[in-house]
Amino acid sequence: MTSLIEETQPYAKAIQAWRDQQEAELRAENGWLSVVGLFWLHDGENAVGSDPDCEVVLPPRLPIRLATLKVSAGAVTLRVAVGAGPVRVGGQLVREAALSDDPLYPALIQVEQMTFFVIRRGDRLAVRMCDAASEARQNFTGRIWFPADVAFRVAGRFEPHPSQRTLEVETVIGTTIPVNNPGAVAFEFNGVPQRLEAFEGEAGELWFLFRDATSGHETYGAGRELYAPLGADGRVELDFNKAQNLPCVFTPYATCPMAPKANHLAIAVQAGERLPG
Repeated sequence: MTSLIEETQPYAKAIQAWRDQQEAELRAENGWLSVVGLFWLHDGENAVGSDPDCEVVLPPRLPIRLATLKVSAGAVTLRVAVGAGPVRVGGQLVREAALSDDPLYPALIQVEQMTFFVIRRGDRLAVRMCDAASEARQNFTGRIWFPADVAFRVAGRFEPHPSQRTLEVETVIGTTIPVNNPGAVAFEFNGVPQRLEAFEGEAGELWFLFRDATSGHETYGAGRELYAPLGADGRVELDFNKAQNLPCVFTPYATCPMAPKANHLAIAVQAGERLPG
């Protein structure tokens, strides 16, 4: 007869492999630990350089005036200062370039080990800056997780909303963003009915932002996120062992959404990622 330990060992190994991958992505040269700045842009010319008076301030090792970012009618153009450089956009040396703020494929501006790119939040534009040599990346000691526990892998049922709708979700920077909310997932934990509003994830997935009774002391106060595949029959496996911290745990320069009130669970989800040590 197969023992419970023999049944759960492959699962624990699979969870550990998944967690190792999350750690590798966080530690990568372009991972969240490399993010060192967030600078909001205004219409017109925005100076980029190591001069503290610049709108986009670079580390002291870089030129006092490297470039300008011109914002006009919601579009951003990079112009490299005379004598400054080399500057690459998408790997190509440039003196001037139009910058895409596409969230999936932004135009990456590279100067030495620095990478920065334009992001859009509502009607505002900003520059997010990454440094592969950041102190956070060099000094990071690792993510902290609860032990994998199959009791926190639960079966749920997707309940679509009757019409397409969005939820206005608050962010850590005090703004709100509309997020597509196709339905909710109902499940039980220890015999008690629970429900989480679901957001659109990648193809075939649902995305959840939730708080629970551990939030603010064992886990991140603004909540955690979880992705789960949506079966063709409406079944959803919620594996809270894969619940993880939002990027704003690792950098003050993220603009993370927070768990909506509808997703504040009364239960203690002692699974997934904990607060950093």
